[in-house]
Amino acid sequence: MWHWDEYIFKHKHWRHMKPFSKIIEGIDIPRQDFKPFSADSKGLRVYALEGKKSILAFVRDSCNDWKSEFEMGKYPRDISSASVDFSNYGKGREIA
Repeated sequence: MWHWDEYIFKHKHWRHMKPFSKIIEGIDIPRQDFKPFSADSKGLRVYALEGKKSILAFVRDSCNDWKSEFEMGKYPRDISSASVDFSNYGKGREIA
């Protein structure tokens, strides 16, 4: 498939597949009835799905996008010590 060769593999995005697989392990995706929402905070872009029992979120450096990374060669900064407040969303839910 061209998408894998020309995008996923070429830009090493395959490294996101295993963590994503672990995040959704054991979650019944259809029963969750996920709805997308954004929970951006200072310096972070947060793409999230709110389900009946779970919230799934992907967080990245808000200063980084496809253009800065692929056209300008700038990698995202390390955000591993950052945190996102999901308290308004997470009541009674598991957050991954």
